[in-house]
Formats: sequence, C-alpha cells, structure tokens
Amino acid sequence: MSYISDLRKTFLRALALGMLFGPLSARAQGGPPMPPPPEATPERGPRREPPFFSKLYPPEMIEAFQDQLEITKAQREKIMAEILATQKALLESRWKESGLMEDFVKALDAPVIDEQKAIALHEKLLESENRIKRANIALMIRLKGLLSSAQRAQLEKIKKEGRPKDPR
Repeated sequence: MSYISDLRKTFLRALALGMLFGPLSARAQGGPPMPPPPEATPERGPRREPPFFSKLYPPEMIEAFQDQLEITKAQREKIMAEILATQKALLESRWKESGLMEDFVKALDAPVIDEQKAIALHEKLLESENRIKRANIALMIRLKGLLSSAQRAQLEKIKKEGRPKDPR
C-alpha cells in the first residue's frame, strides 16, 4: 500500500510541476513560444496594461512616426544612442537570464528536486526579468524626455486615433 501511495504522490508532484513550469521549460529549450494571453475572457475580463503604459511611447512608435513628429537630427542621434545603449545592456541581461533559465530547468529535472535550490534559482530568474523590464521602462522614460511637448501631443493624438503602427 505504501508503494502505491508513494507512486501516487510522485505522480501528483510531477503533474503539478509540469503544469506550473512546463511552459517555461519548453521556452527555455527552444520550444514554441507561449501564445499571448487572450485579450478578454469571461473569467478574467479584458486584458489591461498597467496605467503608466499610456503615459509612455515605445521606441518603435517614435521611429514609425519620426517624420510626422518632425524629429530633429539632434533628437534622432540622442534617441538612437539611448536605444543602442539599452539594447546592449539588455543583450547581456538576456544571456544571463537564459543561463539562469537553463539552471532552473535542470534543477527541476533532477530525480529529487532540491526545493531550496530551485526556489533560489527561480528568485534569481524573477530578479533578472525585473531588471529587463526596468531597463525597458527607463528607456521609454528617457525617450519621452527627449521629445518636445508638441511631439508628445502628436503621439497622444496618434494613440487616440488608433492609427496603424507604421504609416509607411
């Protein structure tokens, strides 16, 4: 009876871990990316971005409408320098995150999972993801600071009109 009970517990643990971390494992191993969350479901309602997103402009939006915004040569150079510096920093962070993900997946694949080690690796992974998010937000804040009030107003108008992302 205890053998069956132990087998059942092992199966349930494996099933729970697979459900929780299976999508992460597939992504780390080069599997297909997870589909984006649905925009709206009856259970969760509409998908909402954090309120501060409406106050910022992604670099792609500024690039797509640079002619319409009348971005000056000096602004373009500063914007490109900010984007390049952030991309360089993010490349390093993403490489480190990829290594952390591999270590985390290996820890979960162990025949006997060291819970403390797995949780510590997961914490490091979350910290890495937060650093990447922080860098992206900081970039958008810096880019907004490089725009004139007229350019910001133009971007707000573009957002409200719901224009396509690239007018070209």
